[in-house]
Amino acid sequence: MGISGQGERWVQRQLAAAQLAFQQSPPGPQDLTLEQYEVQLRALAMTMCRPTRGYRGLPLAEAEGLAASSGDRLCLHRGRTGDQTSLVPARVHLELDPEDVVLSARRDDPPW
Repeated sequence: MGISGQGERWVQRQLAAAQLAFQQSPPGPQDLTLEQYEVQLRALAMTMCRPTRGYRGLPLAEAEGLAASSGDRLCLHRGRTGDQTSLVPARVHLELDPEDVVLSARRDDPPW
């Protein structure tokens, strides 16, 4: 799975801004190189693009197991989805029915 077109454009914008910052103030020995920063940006974008459809229809315990194996963090909503308070790339919002079966799953909106 790759990064979507919008995600790729976001990565490129972030890299361009970082390149300018690196030119104005070269990184120190403890800082990331531009290449390391790009790897982190791409990993972040890939996480935000991971599908959530595998969660739908699962009992909560199975959804928790799936999250543990994929590195996702679950945010549980019983009865309604909550407001987005802060972007967490690996967070998956699960709407549960009264029997704790997943009705819907979604990620936070990516920054692009």
